[in-house]
Amino acid sequence: MVRILIFTVILVHKDIAGTLATEAAEDSAQILQQMKYDAEMLNLESGATPIRNPSTVVEDARLASLISLDSILKQVKGFHLSPISPLLTF
Repeated sequence: MVRILIFTVILVHKDIAGTLATEAAEDSAQILQQMKYDAEMLNLESGATPIRNPSTVVEDARLASLISLDSILKQVKGFHLSPISPLLTF
């Protein structure tokens, strides 16, 4: 059972690292999206194409990731706060 706890903690750390890397990539995507949106605003002001709503896919993915991380952290806290003796009984 101790191995399961250690394995779970390792997975949580990998998930957090993966989420942070994804957020960095999402930040780049969000910057690009904002640049496109700004260009569309300039086009609208000059009488060109109308503005399209910016995509919320990045925000939705980030929110889902944070919800998942919150759930995992609650599980790890539950393992951490539980007494060690039940983990060692077979």
